[in-house]
Amino acid sequence: MAIEWDDIGIIISSRHYGESDIILHVLTQYHGAHYGLVKGGASRKRRAEFQIGNLINLKWKARILDNLGTYTCNLEYSFSANFLDNSIIILQILTLCSVANTVLTERERCDYIFTQAYHLLKNLDDNYWVSHYAKWELNILSHLGFGLSLDKCALTGIKEGLVYVSPKSGRAVSKKIGQPYSKKLLTLPSFLYNENINQPSVKDMIYAMDLTEYFLLRHVYESNINKIPNARKRLRTNMIEKLESN
Repeated sequence: MAIEWDDIGIIISSRHYGESDIILHVLTQYHGAHYGLVKGGASRKRRAEFQIGNLINLKWKARILDNLGTYTCNLEYSFSANFLDNSIIILQILTLCSVANTVLTERERCDYIFTQAYHLLKNLDDNYWVSHYAKWELNILSHLGFGLSLDKCALTGIKEGLVYVSPKSGRAVSKKIGQPYSKKLLTLPSFLYNENINQPSVKDMIYAMDLTEYFLLRHVYESNINKIPNARKRLRTNMIEKLESN
């Protein structure tokens, strides 16, 4: 008896398989990051359905659970359709999808990660998109078991004046305690722990990307900088250029 389920998901990678088929990697709502074969998916008629970042309705079916299985799917929404001429927004889509594609554990439920990714894709034109994206990466680290503690100082327990993060413990450090060791500590932008800050500076958004990148490299990418997706590197470079132009 075949195994099957229905879900909705975001395409995080797509590659050709043979002459006419494709293998999709999809961040699903209830089944985690999940691969499946789409027969005939490489045809010219269907190519647009399977662009990175598209939201699709899908049915997965396999003879046994460990099989690759096949997807029967149709396009629900193309988030990139209205931004094809906006290279920065396309870069945002590619960044989100390439990170999800490379860090999430296969077939492990991560409902909140999907939900937050969905909201990020619905709000691609938000001027502070990168700040929300950085929080998504923090949630991924937490989901993987490497969560950071950013709400109080690791040594004193105070919740004010938090400006550093210990690279060893992943815990916040206050300015007073950390100042003598500032060169060895990571910068903590205040919007990551203070929900009242909803319009962070470009500099703080860069600091946030650097913070999550450090711990992704340490815990997920095995300190191999080459494993950081190129789209994410380009997005950070774009943020630096934006800062320098202001």
